[in-house]
Amino acid sequence: MSADISKTIFVVDDNAANLVAVEKILKNHCKVIALPSATKMFEELGRLIPDLIILDIEMPEMDGFDAIKCLKANKLYANIPVIFYTNIRDSNTQAKGIELGAVDFIENPCYEPLLINRIKNYLNCKELMNSQTEQSSINPKYAKSFVRKVKKNVARLEEVLEKNGSYDTADMLMYTINNVAIKDALTEIGERELSAVAAKLEKGGMDKNISLILTETPEFIAALKILIDKYTQM
Repeated sequence: MSADISKTIFVVDDNAANLVAVEKILKNHCKVIALPSATKMFEELGRLIPDLIILDIEMPEMDGFDAIKCLKANKLYANIPVIFYTNIRDSNTQAKGIELGAVDFIENPCYEPLLINRIKNYLNCKELMNSQTEQSSINPKYAKSFVRKVKKNVARLEEVLEKNGSYDTADMLMYTINNVAIKDALTEIGERELSAVAAKLEKGGMDKNISLILTETPEFIAALKILIDKYTQM
């Protein structure tokens, strides 16, 4: 991840040591604003909209789940990608975070290069979505159809990922079928780049290429969620 001072990330955590650690990892790659609470985050949002938010869950006053609900309920903030970064390992908690609209759930501590690369992926996804928004528009009727079709298929892709690499033939069949449906929906609205990614992952499912699935599906899902959020607002 090369340095890009134009990219701004909010890191929100009531643990000062965690704030210092994440800021140290990311400070040479983007502008980092460390915030000790969700309340401070919303105060800062009144002055600046970040490219991404890294959010802890267990915080006093307002926890991470309540904070993301408020973010998603506000049209000004709903499209900001949110990553939960926490030491909670419980799969139900992680699933709840994704259900509430987070693009990812990263366990703290995380291998530094992995954290940097995953954040880079989400920033690139957001930049791509912003570029496509500027270049094209879509009829609201088709936007609603896209959201309806893709949302359920994204949920099924996430079900496969939750298996953590222990996949059988039925899992790969479900993964492939849902990528086909997503690819068709993306093609209908002219999202050629993401449609090509869906086709690549479709083949990965058919070939049972687990390495490809685990490496590239999270970024693909993140890009789809940004599209879903965008078209939901129309």
